[in-house]
Amino acid sequence: MEITASDRALAEALMTLPGTRAVAIGGSRASGLADAASDTDAYALVSGPVPAAGLRAQALRALADDATVSAHEAFGPEDHLVVGGRLVEVVYLQTDVLSEQVAAATGEGLMSEGFTTCFLHTLATCVPVADDGALAGLRAQLATYPEPTRRRVLAQTPEILGECLKQLVTALERGDVLMVTHRRASVQALWFNMLFALNRVYHPGEKRLLEHASRLGTVPAGSGEAWRRAALLGADDERLAAVLTGLTRDLLALVEREQEPEPGA
Repeated sequence: MEITASDRALAEALMTLPGTRAVAIGGSRASGLADAASDTDAYALVSGPVPAAGLRAQALRALADDATVSAHEAFGPEDHLVVGGRLVEVVYLQTDVLSEQVAAATGEGLMSEGFTTCFLHTLATCVPVADDGALAGLRAQLATYPEPTRRRVLAQTPEILGECLKQLVTALERGDVLMVTHRRASVQALWFNMLFALNRVYHPGEKRLLEHASRLGTVPAGSGEAWRRAALLGADDERLAAVLTGLTRDLLALVEREQEPEPGA
């Protein structure tokens, strides 16, 4: 990824904020999937409390095309501004929270019902623009996918996935289309969470999942097309259960094969 003059100016402004340790670019630009509609996802790693919105706006206002910086809190503290006609979203991440997550990932292991390693993906794949060493230290710990996290995800997900599939089948039989839609989303989140863990790749998030999955080395044959079918089938279509069941069966077969002991071990 090319670091632009705008990226450097953004990093310089953010590093003036109290507690800022590093600034990096992530998202589609860092992953090589950016297109004409892509914005810039910037991450500011901060020790201690995130600076107040007014102070952040003061530091960033000169960079914005219209001198406007809008603060958002829906998913944690963020600032949005337009630079050179392109939206820039600055996400503030606290280093102590990230450190705790890295420690858990490499210790007892992380586990959730989807997107377990998304924060780790952000840290591992972002492109540093400024860093006092805090980001480099975290990235060094993530250079190898944490095996405790992989073991937990692969061990605990199958049971949850099976239960979600059973509930989806029951909802289809009842004609409860909202429950079907809900459980389809659950199955999707669990399935991809397990797939990325199986491949020892940090979960990239909900966007462009099939593109990211196509880059993996171990993927069930035909799963990309099967997921397209599953997404497009109606919530009252009985074929949906069969498609999701097949996807799950094929992925679990890969997981079981991966966990078989080596001959002579």
